[in-house]
Amino acid sequence: MRKILTPQLNRSCTKAGKAFHMSRTSSYAAAAAATTTPSTNRTSKQQQPPFCPTNLHRTNPEPNCQARHPPPPNPYHIPRTASPESSVYVLTLSATPSIQEPLTSLRSKYFPPHLNKTPAHITLFHALPHSRYAVFDAAITALARRTRPYAISTGCPRRMSKGVLVLLDKGDIESKAIRAQLLDKFLREEEDEVKSHHPSPTSQASEDKEHSATQEHQEQEQRGWLSEQDLKRKGWSPHWTVMNKVDDGKRVQAALDTLTRRLCDEPERGRVDGLALWRYMPGGRWEGAKEYWFGDVGEGRSTLYTNEPYGIRSNHIRSLDLIPQIYIKT
Repeated sequence: MRKILTPQLNRSCTKAGKAFHMSRTSSYAAAAAATTTPSTNRTSKQQQPPFCPTNLHRTNPEPNCQARHPPPPNPYHIPRTASPESSVYVLTLSATPSIQEPLTSLRSKYFPPHLNKTPAHITLFHALPHSRYAVFDAAITALARRTRPYAISTGCPRRMSKGVLVLLDKGDIESKAIRAQLLDKFLREEEDEVKSHHPSPTSQASEDKEHSATQEHQEQEQRGWLSEQDLKRKGWSPHWTVMNKVDDGKRVQAALDTLTRRLCDEPERGRVDGLALWRYMPGGRWEGAKEYWFGDVGEGRSTLYTNEPYGIRSNHIRSLDLIPQIYIKT
């Protein structure tokens, strides 16, 4: 049987319902305040997105471009010197355009455009510290003078987790020998630096424990100026990276299949004439610093730059084969 409410009873039920609704609303608000920060005025400066250079020329600017900024460097890639370095250098093989240009073209095709800031390259050392420039420059110069140019060719591609690399076939042994000789020389220089800082036994006996501990700490820092990545010896193979940082696994596999059909059947061929030293610049770009010709390859050789791709600058140095160029015989 349906009940009929009188006006007085109806008003009392309405008040009870409003009270129940307000109690639930206040409890939700209290719970939210305990887990979230209070909202602020949308027009205040605190709510405005941080400045992002990529927003300057966009019709729909991104509210926050923090994700587009490069992450902090991995300690594995940083020179183990006592203090931060003002500059670090990359040492690569310097190959002739006959093989360099096709590999750079492949890298431009498969590498994510916003991350592709260098031409294709075979890296020997990734982070040589500026504070040891005189040491590694002398070692590289001496090795280049006694080394002769050698032929190289592309091997079959190999898949990485998020990309594809192309191994060396011909020239693999010579390239590994060059890096091994330089690494041995760098490690001997590190040992000599440590020995030069060891005090004589008589002077050490007169010093207190605190000074001894400080000196031991300094020697430990000076012992390693190469990065952990550059100290790697076992398992290192010379290669070009033509694709990296691609999350789509199907896309990576498709690139690997295409490159395998192309390079395994018809490899690219060229020659290594020397080594190239690059200064690593903010933002991941490289600046040409110096080249080291093998033997007398650089005699009478000069270069006119047709352009400066990838933000690399010549700085009035001679030929860097990693950059498209025109050779002038003199």
